[in-house]
Amino acid sequence: MAEPTPPSSKLRWLFLCVSVLLLALLLVSGSWLSAFSRKCTLKNWRPLARWRADARAIRLWLSIQGYDQAVQQFVAQTAADRDAEARRHLDRLTLEIDADFDRYPAFGL
Repeated sequence: MAEPTPPSSKLRWLFLCVSVLLLALLLVSGSWLSAFSRKCTLKNWRPLARWRADARAIRLWLSIQGYDQAVQQFVAQTAADRDAEARRHLDRLTLEIDADFDRYPAFGL
């Protein structure tokens, strides 16, 4: 059986150049995809961050409204009718509003 002849030097160089070209193409496309993915991710996170800020503002507004209603009920009651349960309810609402204010972002400060 005859031994196979090794590929020529030109064929080896061609194979090496094509391999380097493919590797370069892979690296360039990978870096482009990474930059594109980062850009898309940032674009999609902005509305979510805005939605979260709006949700915090609405939750804070609802807490203040609940507190306002509880205070109106408390004030409307006579002194004899004011019991510890109403006071605890007001205290709980106060703590809830304070916690919402602590979680609310401070813009411009």
